[in-house]
Amino acid sequence: MAADILTSEVANARERIHRTELALQRTEEMLAENIALRGRIRTAVEAVVKIDPPAIARVEPGRLRLVIASASSARRRSEGRFRGIP
Repeated sequence: MAADILTSEVANARERIHRTELALQRTEEMLAENIALRGRIRTAVEAVVKIDPPAIARVEPGRLRLVIASASSARRRSEGRFRGIP
């Protein structure tokens, strides 16, 4: 009886360990994907900034978002041709 309970508890612990290892593996994969995406985004932003340096850069409080409006987009907005960032 006690051996059956112990065997069951060991099996449950092994299953929890297995699920935790799978979650850790997926977390590591997601982290690697996010790091790669961050690099691609940074490269794209740097390329755009070289072409059309930002005229306005602001951080919206509480949103942790950097909004960059280039000089050309600021012109389009003032001319009423811009439908992007408000």
